Formats: sequence, structure tokens, C-alpha cells
Amino acid sequence: MHVNERRMSRFIGYLFSDGSLRRKKNKMGIEQVEVSIECADLAIVQDFRQLCSDILGRNVGKITKRKRDKNWRASYSFYCKLNKEWRKFLFSMSPTFRTSPCLVNLHGGKLCQKCLTKHYKDTTYPGIKIPRFVYKSNNNIKDFLQAFTNSEGSVQLRANRHGKWLEFSRHIKISTEHPLLLKGISRMLKTLKINHRFVPKTNPNSVIIQQKESIKKFRKLIGFMGGIRITPTGIWGNYEKTKILDAIIKTFDFDRGFLQTFLDDNEIYSFIKVNHLPDMASEICRIESLK
Repeated sequence: MHVNERRMSRFIGYLFSDGSLRRKKNKMGIEQVEVSIECADLAIVQDFRQLCSDILGRNVGKITKRKRDKNWRASYSFYCKLNKEWRKFLFSMSPTFRTSPCLVNLHGGKLCQKCLTKHYKDTTYPGIKIPRFVYKSNNNIKDFLQAFTNSEGSVQLRANRHGKWLEFSRHIKISTEHPLLLKGISRMLKTLKINHRFVPKTNPNSVIIQQKESIKKFRKLIGFMGGIRITPTGIWGNYEKTKILDAIIKTFDFDRGFLQTFLDDNEIYSFIKVNHLPDMASEICRIESLK
């Protein structure tokens, strides 16, 4: 089995975020394994589908769209079956690629729903293993991190008032509940010399990239793909993550007293939208008109 390590690094980055492996039995009772993904960003699902085609070396299925509640964006999903060789390879890294904690049955055996509270008294994280080849080169690390942060990364750009003084709060956050995965992401960022810190201090579930040069380095080496949007609510709702990241970097060039020329934070956001996100502003209007 030939493995393109860079493409595989990206593929695994998605599996540890929005992607998953699913076991199911067909009508004959034979177990089959599917690799799948579902999220609200079509760009992510298209990238994942292309990776599957490249890695498996064959044509794969189509992407499907599912309407959700009116307050939610539609979601896109894709899946394809894996042969025994690929199953063995992928399951050697994780039994499910699930990263959230699981309830542990301390007594063994099958229990009915009523018994959950009584018998499931502890939680544990599924075993995972980031393969060594991910760490072999900076390019492998970059591809893993971009795939992962496309799904699990967020950007913040806010203007906060401290007394009479307005100042920016800006950072990139990469989140995962799994402590081993979080440790691996930190190791990769250190390799790329991107400064970061864990949050919260006790039982961390994220890393924060906050310093000017580190944010710029993240943008240069990793960044977000185009077409990946922030959720519809909030100040930057429906804006592309990569555009807000660009806007964050531009705000570092503002003079320290510049924010004090605005009456409040809303004036600041309007200034940024008009002067640093003009194309996106018109695109948001177009999206709203299509709803």
C-alpha cells in the first residue's frame, strides 16, 4: 500500500476533526467500514472527497446536501467504503477517530438506558495515535494543521472597552477535548515556531495564538481555506475565516490611539467592514438576499 505522506497527513487532520470512521453491517451481516464527513462548509467536504479519491486511487461517491432548521446552515456530507488494507491502517491510529470522552462501564456487560447513571461512573478518552510521518516534515505538519483548523479553528476580533480606553482582543483558537491530540497540536506549532498557550490553564481544551508575529506566521504557513465561514450569528457572522484573519493582521498596523477616535465598538466594526472587508460585505448581502 503506497501512502503519500503529505496527503495522508491532511486526511488524518480531517478525520480527527469533522471526519470519522463508521462500522456497519450490510444485509448479509458482513461488516463494512466507511470513512465519512459532515459539516456546514462545502469547501471542507469537497477537499475531503478529493483526498479520498487521491488516497484510495479510485472514483468515489457524491456529496449530499441536507437542509436543517431555518436558524442553521445546510450541511454537506460524504462517505465512501474502505477495503481491509485501509481499515487496518486507519484503525491502528484510533478505533473511531472520536475525540470527545466516552462513558466507561465499570461493571461490564450490556446495560439498559435506565442503568446509565448507576453503572457508568467515569469517563475516558478513546486511544489515538498521530502517526510519526506527520511530524517528519514541516509540509506534513502544515497540511495536518490546516485540515484540522479548517474545522476546529476559530478567529476572534473584538474591540473591548477598559474604562475610557478601547483596545482589540484578537486571537486564533484551535480546540479539541482530547488531551493527547491537543498535546500533538502544540508540538506541531512549536516545530513551526508559532508561539501559543493552552486555555484554560486547568484542564485545557484549546490553544490560543495571540502574538502579532505568531498570528502572521500562522497565516503564512497554515491559514484557513477559502469558503470556510463563521457561523451566521455574531459580529462576523457568515464572513470567511480567512478574511477575518487578514483583517486581524491589518489591525496591528493601527496607531495605538486610533481606536479612541471612535465612539464605540460598533463604529470600529463598521470601519473594518467598509475598509478591510468590502468584498465580503457585498457577499454577505447576497447571501442574506438568497435566504
